[in-house]
Amino acid sequence: MIKLVIPEINIDINLNQISMPKSIIDYNHKKAVWSGGGSFSSRQKISDEEHIITISPKLIKDIFTKIIYSIKKKTLTKELQGYKKILDDYKNEYLQKFEEFEKQKQNEVLELKKSLSDVLKNLEITNKQLLVLEGVKNDNK
Repeated sequence: MIKLVIPEINIDINLNQISMPKSIIDYNHKKAVWSGGGSFSSRQKISDEEHIITISPKLIKDIFTKIIYSIKKKTLTKELQGYKKILDDYKNEYLQKFEEFEKQKQNEVLELKKSLSDVLKNLEITNKQLLVLEGVKNDNK
């Protein structure tokens, strides 16, 4: 005979026995009981062999709670890592664009400085030429 017991505390009224599971699933085996004395053929069976499986719902609930908590924590961690990656990618993309913009503006400033330097050189040359021309005019008078 196989007996499946699900409640946390199993009270077997027939045997006046109380059993509490030692783990989530507890298994007990009771051998058949035979009357004593005489030859084997004259002995009578007093009780059948029993296989008792006791399941602890509280422990199962505790384990499921821990598993669900673990799954939630892992999922939250993965979500946070995903969000962090998205934000890092966004930051890196715009940082790169800003650095390109900054480099472009620095190049423009360098070109303007060079152009200004060239204009100043040309202005100096033009001033010298003007002075030379004015000197030539004054000498001709």
